[in-house]
Amino acid sequence: MKNFQRFFLARGFTFVEIVLVMSLLSIISVALYNALANGLKVWDRGVHSFTEQEALIFFDKLTRDVHNAFPSRVLPVDGRRTYFVFPSIVRKLAGPNMTEYADQVVMVKYDLDIKQRALVRREANYGQAVNSQYPEASVLLPDIKAVQFRYLYPSFGKDVWGDQTKGELPSAVEVSVEFGSPKAAYKMRRLILIPLGKKKMEIVSPTTPQENI
Repeated sequence: MKNFQRFFLARGFTFVEIVLVMSLLSIISVALYNALANGLKVWDRGVHSFTEQEALIFFDKLTRDVHNAFPSRVLPVDGRRTYFVFPSIVRKLAGPNMTEYADQVVMVKYDLDIKQRALVRREANYGQAVNSQYPEASVLLPDIKAVQFRYLYPSFGKDVWGDQTKGELPSAVEVSVEFGSPKAAYKMRRLILIPLGKKKMEIVSPTTPQENI
């Protein structure tokens, strides 16, 4: 019996046994890798879907504000590639302890907060806007890579897109946002017509926006 135990302990593993163990470890490794890869894909799709929903909410908010924009000499329009400031009318509570709503004139500012890497919205009442004072911003679209506003104005019988406003409401504004990881970047765009903006008979976009509203 002792001789048999010594023989069994001394013989070690055979080549076939080593190959079988390595094969089993390879199969387990491949299965674990596929499970991890599929999990990362599902997570990325979930994050993209969530960010896309936030972008649609941002577009809807901007559309409502822009549709209520109006020309004003006291509250001038100002817009560049990364921000857009304009007077608008919003419906808010008439007072702190009141339940009725009333239309109020405000100055709305959409811009890119570089530190937070987010698109934010600032709203100032008439008195604050005259003094260029804006309350704390509310984040509408976090974790974005880039944003671009463009403005449409009639010029010499045709419509021209530009990267800045001309002191008055444009005919339309186009906003593009880019978000996602470096390997999977996503871009959304919306073209918004401004009812009280400076118009020409026909508005033609040189690009193909995602949505026309």
